[in-house]
Amino acid sequence: MTLKEKIAFVWGLPRKRKIWLIGCFLGSVLTLPIIYVLPSKWLKYFLGYNLKNRQLCVLVTAQQLVYSRQIASLMRTVASNTPWPCRCLAQALCIKWILTLEKIPSVTYLGTARELGQFKAHAWVTVGALTVIGGHNNQYSIVGTFTSIDLLSN
Repeated sequence: MTLKEKIAFVWGLPRKRKIWLIGCFLGSVLTLPIIYVLPSKWLKYFLGYNLKNRQLCVLVTAQQLVYSRQIASLMRTVASNTPWPCRCLAQALCIKWILTLEKIPSVTYLGTARELGQFKAHAWVTVGALTVIGGHNNQYSIVGTFTSIDLLSN
């Protein structure tokens, strides 16, 4: 895709999707210092409410599910076109922030796995029962669950 085609693509998007696209791009820039500079213990302040390692599903409307799919699609487009690394954790942070701004409840998971003696980490975000970014499979054990809303406030 040439630069002219990319500009035409962005120009043709509806206003709301343009805003999400800009949010995805800016978010991918802002996550770099959070991930690579700040100590990992500070990461929890950017992820939301910590529910330890529970697996859960939040209730969402059909429209919220449609919006979350569209936002995730834009995030994948941005991630594949940035000159810096925009891997699963950066994408999960960006998606979580945008979903929170749109008042769409979501759950962010952090998982680990061991493959051929090597430690691997992964992040993914779910809205309802749908994994919108990160593509979770059962290979990763959940070590952190973060929600965009406080589910334990009762």
